[in-house]
Amino acid sequence: MVRIMGLPHVGRYPVAAVARREDRFEIVFTGADGDRTIDVPFRLLGAPDDLESVELRLLADLQKMGYDVTRVPPS
Repeated sequence: MVRIMGLPHVGRYPVAAVARREDRFEIVFTGADGDRTIDVPFRLLGAPDDLESVELRLLADLQKMGYDVTRVPPS
C-alpha cells in the first residue's frame, strides 16, 4: 500500500483524480469544501521505470482508502 502523508479526510474530499505529470503524480481531491491538490514525486513511489504500474497501484490504494478514484489520461 502507498503511504502518503497529508491526504485530506475522505469524508470531506471523497473524490480523487490522479494525473501523471512530467516528474510527479498530481492528485486532486474534490469535496464540498472545494479542491485540494497534492503533488507526489515519482521517486517517492518506487520504480520510475514502470510508471503505469505505480500509477495503477496508487489508484487502487486510494480506492481502498475509500476515495472515488478517477484516472486522468496522460497528456
